[in-house]
Amino acid sequence: MLLKTSKGGRMYPFFVMALNTGMRMGEILGLTWDCIDFENGKIRVTKTLCYMPNNGDEIYEFHPPKTKTGKRNIPISKQVKEMLLEQKQWRDNVMKRFEPTLGFGDLVFTNKTNYPLHASNVKDSIYYLINKINKENPDIEFEHFTPHCLRHTFASNCIAKGMKPKTLQKLLGHNSLSTTMELYCHVLDETL
Repeated sequence: MLLKTSKGGRMYPFFVMALNTGMRMGEILGLTWDCIDFENGKIRVTKTLCYMPNNGDEIYEFHPPKTKTGKRNIPISKQVKEMLLEQKQWRDNVMKRFEPTLGFGDLVFTNKTNYPLHASNVKDSIYYLINKINKENPDIEFEHFTPHCLRHTFASNCIAKGMKPKTLQKLLGHNSLSTTMELYCHVLDETL
């Protein structure tokens, strides 16, 4: 329902990426075009974008992934490829109108004025969309959630579709299989 409601909006590409790759929010926000390999159908996760508050000045920095196994390759699904091609066109148009923030000109995801996205942009968008879903569907109570829940949804869906846990561990960039299984693999009602 989140994808359907967000389609056509500026956060839709972020949600497609999150739900189809299981990448962490910072990994998606820090994704640069040099990490997208259309030819081989892979996304190279090499960094994460971190926001550093600095007495009212916003500072963004690239950091290494959360774990040493966080540097990884993720296959590009058909839906992600289509979204990335559309995102590339959108970014090219934004680049013609607005100068990028110094050092962040190659980001895949920015706002409409070519500024890096912030975690609060994602959280606010989710909050807005859930309220919209609940208003349009009074018979359904869609619960509020954090962006990290998109990673949980990806993992649970992978297990429900029969993915081997060790493969999922590698896609999520976890050091241990127990982390993958204990934290991210929730039993879906359909599986029961």
